[in-house]
This record gives sequence, C-alpha cells and structure tokens, in this order.
Amino acid sequence: MPCEELDIVWNNIKAEARALADCEPMLASFLPRNATQA
Repeated sequence: MPCEELDIVWNNIKAEARALADCEPMLASFLPRNATQA
C-alpha cells in the first residue's frame, strides 16, 4: 500500500477516535494524548 494511502487511512482512524472521544470521556482517558492530535 502506498504511503499516501496509509496516511489517509491513519487520518481517518484518528478522526474517528477523536469523534468517539468527544462522545465518550471514559474512552478519551484511555487514548494517548498524541493519538487524537492531528
């Protein structure tokens, strides 16, 4: 898989994690701070 595609996939995962963390404060506490920073 080309590097650009991996970046897109990873950014989508991070965006999803951020959205979930906004709804689930409990989940946010398990996520490393840098995982939700884009």
